[in-house]
Amino acid sequence: GEQLGWRKLFYGPQSLLEHLGRRNLTAHGKNYDVPGYAVFANTWLSNHVQNWYGREVVPSMDQTVGWEQRWTSFKWLLLQKTLAQEDAPVISFPSWHLDSQEADPCWNFDPTALPLADWIALQREDDPRVALQRLSSEVHDELGLKYAAEYEELQLAVRLVDWLVATEGCQNFRPQQAQRLLNSEGLWQTLRTRLMRAWRGIWGEDAVDRVAKALLQRLADPTAMDMPDAETISRPVDCVGLQTYWALCEGIHGDGSPARSPLHESLQ
Repeated sequence: GEQLGWRKLFYGPQSLLEHLGRRNLTAHGKNYDVPGYAVFANTWLSNHVQNWYGREVVPSMDQTVGWEQRWTSFKWLLLQKTLAQEDAPVISFPSWHLDSQEADPCWNFDPTALPLADWIALQREDDPRVALQRLSSEVHDELGLKYAAEYEELQLAVRLVDWLVATEGCQNFRPQQAQRLLNSEGLWQTLRTRLMRAWRGIWGEDAVDRVAKALLQRLADPTAMDMPDAETISRPVDCVGLQTYWALCEGIHGDGSPARSPLHESLQ
């Protein structure tokens, strides 16, 4: 594509193509009102739906011996012939990288890469053999689980922010409001009940709890309205969650509107 003068618009998991909230777009001088859409709102929660959202479901422990293939899940690559004027992005959510060297500088590790290869790169040694001398059996055993969980929860973080903005609007998750949610057990339990109703069937209670709280804690930070960059290195889940909120609510193409999803009632 680069040799032909094309530019990458988006690369990432298939579920990032859907958008729960209604979206206003302007392209070539024309305004478009794009309705929201969610796979899980239009079908029952089969294993295929769970796979769509990025959670690997083992079809049979007997046949697969528990083997999960998160890194081989379907992804989309969207390219565009370079134009003199760039329109609003077709997909709001953070694009993944095609090369590990181009990974988001906000990420403190790269869960899209093979765990051991990324771990060695993070050791910053010219000779990989020097890095491997520090690889204990405990670290080795933890790498697979750490990277696999983050790979899945990267996708959950985007979906949760999309859902929160679509059903609650942008204003309710700016720093002061996010802090109120965290400080009030009643407000948190009310939101948690709705989160679980929508997402527990796909992701499970622990993952939804963990990622939702991490996102609220990041949004409650007074610097949350600053676009994440190389100076704000953090967990990839925190980075993409904040970037998604920024794109939907604070960025040049975000409309910052209140709840705007036509699916609002079915997503509660």
